[in-house]
Amino acid sequence: MAMPQPIFEVTRAPSLKVWSQSTITTFLRERKQYEGKVIEQCRVTGEDQAAVTRSIRSTLEPRVLEHVAHYILKQDAVSLSDDMLVAEMKRKVDTMLNGRVPEVTQLFGRELKMDLSEVDVEARIAAYFVKFDQLVEDNGHASMLGRGVAIDEQGRQRMKLRCWSS
Repeated sequence: MAMPQPIFEVTRAPSLKVWSQSTITTFLRERKQYEGKVIEQCRVTGEDQAAVTRSIRSTLEPRVLEHVAHYILKQDAVSLSDDMLVAEMKRKVDTMLNGRVPEVTQLFGRELKMDLSEVDVEARIAAYFVKFDQLVEDNGHASMLGRGVAIDEQGRQRMKLRCWSS
């Protein structure tokens, strides 16, 4: 009996065409989803994940790569590694946009609402926290409000700041 061939959708790596905080945030989110799909595909087909996954370098628009290499990292584009690019992306995403402190209370008051029509309480709370994480990530508040490992010293310090500022 012949084995049917597995059918996969085309898994395209996201590309980064503009070096801005919002597009980098979207790129990193899509990249995480892309890597998850590749892992799943490789698990089924037995392919080597490193051979199938496109590098981050190759998914940056050439002009963006040149800009980041020359003006931000002050290196040749050929010497940049994926780790260096990811570190710079995370640095940019984790800092506040244009160095200004936005009105967080108004942002959350306007954007963060609990869906009281959801009857499943656990689903309602989960959706609320997912929306909170997305707002923090999209608006560059990860350094102030982002969640990390709760059991490390930095996690304890973040909780102290949150409790004392209330």
